Amino acid sequence: MSFYHTPKALSAFDAKFEAQKIAFGPISFQVAHCLLKFEVLASIDQAGEQGLSIAQLAQTSVLNEYALGVLLDMGLSMGLVWLNGDAYVLDKTGYFLLHDDMAAINLNFVQDVCYQGLFQLDKALVTGKPSGLAVFGDWQTIYPALKDLPAEAKASWFAFDHYYSDHAF
Repeated sequence: MSFYHTPKALSAFDAKFEAQKIAFGPISFQVAHCLLKFEVLASIDQAGEQGLSIAQLAQTSVLNEYALGVLLDMGLSMGLVWLNGDAYVLDKTGYFLLHDDMAAINLNFVQDVCYQGLFQLDKALVTGKPSGLAVFGDWQTIYPALKDLPAEAKASWFAFDHYYSDHAF
């Protein structure tokens, strides 16, 4: 599907589906983040085409079977994994989320730098001020705050900045 389309190019069914993806986008993002953070996708990837059941995943995970089931149910609907019997296998989108540098850098940047501040996006748009930056302190811009950011946010900021700067040159 093209990012740019004429109004008639997208069916009503597809448009409704896209609206639901937007509505659940923050949940999808957090599920993907957790599947990476708790190394669920990495474990499934290492198992190859045979995949792993929830019970097998629970043997080496800090998460119990219920938590894994919740994450993997959403992972199925997001196309990160697929089921082969009762075994979860990494799907193409999950593969790129796990192995693509740009996906990892973008995900970490959004999680560690942007996510909490985005709750203030409406206020920032109305006032013209970086209201969301308050999650890190009282700053007019992010640049003076860089040295004082929490370690994860600082690492994610610099990884993002260097990735895109390096690729620009």
